[in-house]
Amino acid sequence: METLPSANSRTGRVMFALLETRAMTRLDINQAIGIHPGAECTARVRDLRKHGLSVSCSTDPNSDKPLFYYALQLSERERMLLSVYRVAACEVLNHVKQKLGVTTCEVAAALDIDVEDAYGFLRELENLGRIIETNDLRQCRVLEREEPTWWVLNGNGKR
Repeated sequence: METLPSANSRTGRVMFALLETRAMTRLDINQAIGIHPGAECTARVRDLRKHGLSVSCSTDPNSDKPLFYYALQLSERERMLLSVYRVAACEVLNHVKQKLGVTTCEVAAALDIDVEDAYGFLRELENLGRIIETNDLRQCRVLEREEPTWWVLNGNGKR
């Protein structure tokens, strides 16, 4: 992966939808991210490929119509990195009204992974320019103590 799309962009939403399933048709993708069925998701798949993600396209041999199925081809490490990104984005977006970020322990707890692993993935996402660690402290829901927070950056590099 060279770069990642912003979490709240259509391309980011397509990436997260494909992350959660094995393969999806265009209609499945449109329904999953809540866009009009007439909207073309092929451009978003092309954008994912421009970001360096491998997206395969196959047809259903049992269908009389040519249905195209898209799937992310990821290593386990890449899948976990995108899962951390998805959890961080969802947590931050859920707390944006209260001006809260997400803590490392909250990400680790949501994915049931070691805190050190979660921190490593968060640092990698920071290096890709998708999230930032701040000095803003808030009460962590897992540790019940003040912890620094992570924020997902939008496409303009702002939180």
